Amino acid sequence: MSAPKNPAKHRARESTPRRRRRSMSLRERTLDLVRTGRLPAFLLSVGLGVILFAFAVSDDFRVDTVVIRGNTIAYADSIVERSDAIGRSIFRVDTNEIANRVASHPAVATARIRAELPDRVIVEVTEREPAIVWQTGDQVVLVDEYGWVLAHGEADHVPRVVELEGSLPQPGAQIDPRKVAAAAFLLGELGSSSVLEFDEIDGFVVHLADDERVVMLGDPEDLPVKITALDAVRDMDVEWTRLDVRDPERPVYQ
Repeated sequence: MSAPKNPAKHRARESTPRRRRRSMSLRERTLDLVRTGRLPAFLLSVGLGVILFAFAVSDDFRVDTVVIRGNTIAYADSIVERSDAIGRSIFRVDTNEIANRVASHPAVATARIRAELPDRVIVEVTEREPAIVWQTGDQVVLVDEYGWVLAHGEADHVPRVVELEGSLPQPGAQIDPRKVAAAAFLLGELGSSSVLEFDEIDGFVVHLADDERVVMLGDPEDLPVKITALDAVRDMDVEWTRLDVRDPERPVYQ
C-alpha cells in the first residue's frame, strides 16, 4: 500500500476527532458530577466554609463572659485571668487548653470547661483543701497539707500558725511540708484553740488554750516524744508557766 500523498492533511483530519472526544469527555464528567450531587456538595461546602469564617471573625462570637463555679478560696477574677479566654472566638476555644491553664492556679486541683454560644465560657473548678492558716503580721494565707500556698485569706475550722519573723509566703510558693505536718499534729494534740507560733530560731512555741502557760517545742523532729514529755510534766504536782521540751529527755520548766 502506498503512503498518503499529503501527510499534513492526513494528520489534520485525524486531529479533529480527538479534540471532539476530549471535549465530550469533559462535558460528560461535569454532567456526572451534577447528576451524582458531588458538584453541589462541593459548592455547598465552600459556602459553609465562607459562612463559618465570617462567624469566626465576627465580634458577636467572641468570648465576653467567663462564669466561675465551685470556687470558695480562689478569687474568681484570678481564675478568669488564668483562663485567658476573654476576647477569643467561641469557635476557636480549646477547652482542654483552658482547663490546663486554670488547673495551674495554686488553689485549683482540677477544672472542667464548657463553651456556650454565642459568647460564654463556663469554668467549674475543684479546689485544693487548706490544712492550715499561715499568718505573718496581720496577713494570712491558706496552705495545703503539702505546704503549697493556695490563696490569701482564711477558712473556718482550719488551725492557725503565727510566724513571728519573715515575710508572708505568696500563693504558688511552698512552705516546708514538715512544718505544715508538725503544725497540724500539734494543734490536733493540744487543741486548735491553742495559739501556735513559729520562728526559725526557737521553732514551734505553743500557748496552751486552757491557761497562760507556754511550751517550747522547737523543730518538727520527735514531736510525739515531746508531747509525751509535756504530758508527764503536766501530771506532776509542780507549778510552772514556761516549759522547754526541745530536748524531751531533759525538760526544763520554770
